[in-house]
Amino acid sequence: MTMSDELDALLAKLTPAERAQLAARLTTGDAIGGDKVSGDKVVGDKVSDPQGTVSVSDDGRINGVAVGINLGTIIYGRDPREDERRRLVWYLDRLAAKLYRLPLRGLDETLDQGQGVSLPQVYVMLATMSRVEVAGGRAGSKKLRRYYQDGDIEGAIKEAYHLDYALPQEAIVAAEPVTYRQKERRSNPVPGRILYRAQLVTEAVHAHSQLILLGDPGSGKSTFLRHLAWAMARRGLDQLSDATVLFGWDDQRRRLPIILPLRTLAGQLARQGVSAQTVYTALLAEIQSYNITGADDMLNAGLHQGAVLLLFDGLDEVPLDAIPDVTADRRTTLRAVRDFTQMHTSTAAVLTCRTRAFDEPLRELLGWPASPTSPR
Repeated sequence: MTMSDELDALLAKLTPAERAQLAARLTTGDAIGGDKVSGDKVVGDKVSDPQGTVSVSDDGRINGVAVGINLGTIIYGRDPREDERRRLVWYLDRLAAKLYRLPLRGLDETLDQGQGVSLPQVYVMLATMSRVEVAGGRAGSKKLRRYYQDGDIEGAIKEAYHLDYALPQEAIVAAEPVTYRQKERRSNPVPGRILYRAQLVTEAVHAHSQLILLGDPGSGKSTFLRHLAWAMARRGLDQLSDATVLFGWDDQRRRLPIILPLRTLAGQLARQGVSAQTVYTALLAEIQSYNITGADDMLNAGLHQGAVLLLFDGLDEVPLDAIPDVTADRRTTLRAVRDFTQMHTSTAAVLTCRTRAFDEPLRELLGWPASPTSPR
């Protein structure tokens, strides 16, 4: 499934009114970052955000200010040299620029004239099947009643927290009845509730250094990886805004993001041999594809310091059977990822795959926790 197909599938779940609302926002240039509308617009080849027009100069500065020092310090374990800082800034800037624009079908053709739309405009928070407790208590407690119409826990959930209307981080997905016993043994138990919301994918990634993200076709797995990499690139450039907010993350958390399609890795494993060095070479090639020279030291240092965020996309796109000199098989590719991350235990990694393609033998082979995405 291509990125455009995934976006089409996500758009297909919207009601006609929601599609019209989204089209109106795109027309006016409002950018949706999580639960906030930030009003970002594209001006020529530059991104105009609430802080002004972002333009990285040839010496790696934005509006005359040297950026990338914070992430550079995390990567190298010291203040980066000027050439190291510039190389990092150029990579982050080019990565963010590539990820910013998305091809998009299914809306008014005037909104898609070949360049697509911006990622922050169409990105919505992705939820998992896991639950997070948000409130609990006896039936009469204020912290519980605030979620219900007229404060009646036997009645309906308020629209602001209703699954069909609220944003994922606000929507109540389950209400579990509980009973509380009084201190006096002879007293009758008091009924109550525990309310849960869905855990967001950003929270799941934050909670696990290595994570398998599972979902149906069109569930938004690849779009999430793109948005996460884009947000981390912008953070690395010290360009924090509403659109770079990652729910559950510290705004100051920075990592060097690298997206590696697993079908690309499978091809290199078939041609260059199955080894950790081949995985390293594939990651380095991704950085070099942005016309970044001398990136070997940056990648080496980042892996050593645990400053890299590895985003392995689309295990289901790797064939089950190998084709000599063309592609490795799915198990071999997964084993290569496992062995590489075992060498770099402090490096964070996310791997995406369709739910049905990730069977129990593959789960046991990799050994990472899995987080299925919510179908809603």
